[in-house]
Amino acid sequence: MDVIQQPILWLDLVQDERQDLLLFGAGHVGQEVARLLHPLPFRLTWVDERANIFPAEAAEFCTLLSSDPVAAVSEADTSSVFVVMTHSHELDEDICHAVLSWGDFRWLGLIGSGTKRRRFVHRLAQCGIDEELL
Repeated sequence: MDVIQQPILWLDLVQDERQDLLLFGAGHVGQEVARLLHPLPFRLTWVDERANIFPAEAAEFCTLLSSDPVAAVSEADTSSVFVVMTHSHELDEDICHAVLSWGDFRWLGLIGSGTKRRRFVHRLAQCGIDEELL
């Protein structure tokens, strides 16, 4: 029984120091990721321009944004974590470009294949994103 209580105690201790995390995409993968993030020590902001796609209970555990996902990047706090998995490769690329151009972030993650990664790295490098960031 002590083993189960210790993680809960640890989460209670870090609750005031939760890291800001922006999750882009509310499709089936994004919904599962949001569900898994819910009990972890993050302040979750879930972003998808399709307001009707969020599960009903989502507003209970995170902030929902259904505005322009790219604009949400510039509204984020410094040192935020960004997780990108939208319904559109073009939108994913635009979000990644905004995060990498902004530069004041803790971590950027993107779901995709090796081919998608190579294409994004090539295109973002052509846009002037520092190779070290990529």
